[in-house]
Amino acid sequence: MRDKYRIYILYTMVMLTGVFLFITFIFFIEKRDKNDIKEISTTTQIQTLPPLNKELEEPIKIIDDIEVLDTKEEPSKNIYKVATKILNIREEPNIESKIIKKYTNGDNIEIININDEWGELKSGGFAYMGLLEKNDNKDAKLASDDGIAIYIIKVNNLNIREEPNIESKIIRKMSINQRILIENIEGEWGKVFGGGFAYMELLRKE
Repeated sequence: MRDKYRIYILYTMVMLTGVFLFITFIFFIEKRDKNDIKEISTTTQIQTLPPLNKELEEPIKIIDDIEVLDTKEEPSKNIYKVATKILNIREEPNIESKIIKKYTNGDNIEIININDEWGELKSGGFAYMGLLEKNDNKDAKLASDDGIAIYIIKVNNLNIREEPNIESKIIRKMSINQRILIENIEGEWGKVFGGGFAYMELLRKE
C-alpha cells in the first residue's frame, strides 16, 4: 500500500515538473519575441534627410530667381501693295458692292483675311486681290485707314485751290453732287486726288 502511494507521489511530481518547465519555456519565448520587436522598431526609425550641401543650394536659388521670358512674338502682318493706278475698296466682296474708299498705286494695306479673290482689310472693306502684290517688308509704312475717301460736293460751284487757303489760286471748279476724292485732310482742307485742295465744310462723305 505504501509503495502504491509512493508511485502516485512520484507521478504527481513528474507532472508538476513538466508543467513548470512548459510555463518557463513559454515565458522565455515570449520575452525573446518582445526584445526582437523592440530592436527592429529601434533600427527602422525614419531618418530625416541631411541638409543640402551649400554648393547645391546656390544653383537652386539661381534657378528660382530666373524670370520666365515672354516668348510670344507679335503676329506678322499680311501687307500688300497696290499694283494698279486706283484700287477700289468695296463694302462687300463683289464688284457690285458700294465703293467706300480708294487707294493709289504703291499704297500699302493690311489684309486680315482672304476669301477666294477678295481680301478683307484690317481698316474695313474688301479689295480685289488681283490688283495687289505681297509686300514682305514687315516695316513697310501702311497707308491711312481712310485711304482716298469719297465725298459729295454740297455747293453749286466748288473751288479747287492750289494751296490750302482761300487766298490761293483757283485751279479748277466742280459742280454740286459731283464726287470728289480726298487723299488727306489737313485741318479744314482736304487734299484732292489729282491735285489741289478743297474746303471740307463744302463736302459730305458719301
